[in-house]
Amino acid sequence: MGNQTGDLFGAGLEHYGLAFGVVSDKGQDAGGIGSAGTFDWGGYFNTQYFADPKEQVIGILMKQTQGDVSDDTGWKFRQMVFAAIDD
Repeated sequence: MGNQTGDLFGAGLEHYGLAFGVVSDKGQDAGGIGSAGTFDWGGYFNTQYFADPKEQVIGILMKQTQGDVSDDTGWKFRQMVFAAIDD
C-alpha cells in the first residue's frame, strides 16, 4: 500500500502501491473518494472495487463493458456509497 509512484500522477489525490490505488490525505480532503487509506482497483471489463478501512465499508461494481468507457457509473456508485454513510 506504500507509495510506489511518487508524484507521477500529478494532483496527489491518490498514489499507487504494488497492487492498489490508495487515497492520500489530500484526496480525502478533496472529498468524494473516501478516507485517507481507502484502496481501489479495477478489472478488464470495467469491474471496480474499493475498501475504506476507516469507515469499514467496501464497494463492488460489476460491469461487462470492454474497452474505453466514457460513462460515470463507477464514480457515481462510489459517491452514492459514501453519501449513504451517516456518522
